[in-house]
Amino acid sequence: IKDTISSDELMLPGAVTHLYLLKINNFSTSRTQTSSHQRETAYMHNVSKQQNRPIVFFDGGCPLCSKEIAFYQKRSGAKNLEWIDISSQPERLIHYGISYKSAMQRFHVLDHAGRWQTGAWGFVELWSHFDGYRWLSRLLRTTRTIPLADRLYSAFAGRRYRQRCNSSICKT
Repeated sequence: IKDTISSDELMLPGAVTHLYLLKINNFSTSRTQTSSHQRETAYMHNVSKQQNRPIVFFDGGCPLCSKEIAFYQKRSGAKNLEWIDISSQPERLIHYGISYKSAMQRFHVLDHAGRWQTGAWGFVELWSHFDGYRWLSRLLRTTRTIPLADRLYSAFAGRRYRQRCNSSICKT
């Protein structure tokens, strides 16, 4: 694993068995085993030293997605998260080493430790920051039902992606 990465290097998503995170500046380099939900190679590209709050990437152009995110943004604790609408700010994705297509295919949350949480894992991470949903996050984690929830999410997300992105609305 490299200790540094040049500004023009960027790993593209792909099916891999390990997720290599490069944490820039005050972050250390670590290698972590991934679950099937994390099928991306990601180098944390130019991550700010101040990356201490989770970042939620969402499709604000999807009516259902934007309605759900707006609901979460009104909740107590929402200010502790950063919210990035990938439909209006797709250029911000490259800063985090994620492709637009990948971001459109699955819900992504970059947790406070710099680890990607996608799909159902992303929602579990999101819920862990809200009082009214923290119990649900704990329940799914302790009962180890996130893989099942992720399969259900993947079926929904695949259909949503095909409907939204097979038209000219979504250019990947």
